[in-house]
Amino acid sequence: MRSDGGFADPADFKKYHSEPVAQSLYDDFRRINKLSATVSPLRKKFEDLGQTKKQFWIDYAAGIPEKFSSLDLYLRPYRDFCRTCIITEDEIAALTAMDLKRLPGKHPVEERKLFFRELNYLVPASLKKAGYEIVRDEEIAGVSMSLTMKIARAVHGGYLREIIKQAAGNSGIKKSGVREFDDLPAGILLSNIDNAVHIPTKLLSIGYRIRPVKKGFKP
Repeated sequence: MRSDGGFADPADFKKYHSEPVAQSLYDDFRRINKLSATVSPLRKKFEDLGQTKKQFWIDYAAGIPEKFSSLDLYLRPYRDFCRTCIITEDEIAALTAMDLKRLPGKHPVEERKLFFRELNYLVPASLKKAGYEIVRDEEIAGVSMSLTMKIARAVHGGYLREIIKQAAGNSGIKKSGVREFDDLPAGILLSNIDNAVHIPTKLLSIGYRIRPVKKGFKP
């Protein structure tokens, strides 16, 4: 979850990551459109594209940091856990409108609008593959890894209490497989932490924010 050095520098992103992100976007778009009956499939692999067509995808990817930052969405290197924020439908529409303006073309507007909208939905996954998360300042303020671990422990503790409660009234439920947080298998432990990482983001999307309180605080 920790940053490897703050928000992404657009120049460094363009130099080192625009092409791999471009290939990821192209591959995902190509894979999705193979299933579509209304969109012509992209038949060539990314590496087989001509330089002009390949450059379009690279230029598109290179513009992602600046485009997203105009909506106060920032790219940041992540380590261990990706906590990409929830991108709203209004934000997708705004990003699509920017693409239409920045990258004019010969195809009908509605066709290009659909194309860019699909690309913007694919951007977060492509950035994650390249080692970047998308964050808002207000989502990461005051939410440290220590707090995230406390949330993960609290969620698991609630789960344990519910299992024990159900087991007390039902002999068919076994408690032998129930484990404390620190005794969980690595895969399940990481899954629990990953879930906790995204809880502040989910709460902020409906207008709530997490903040530490002093011991003895009563709501």
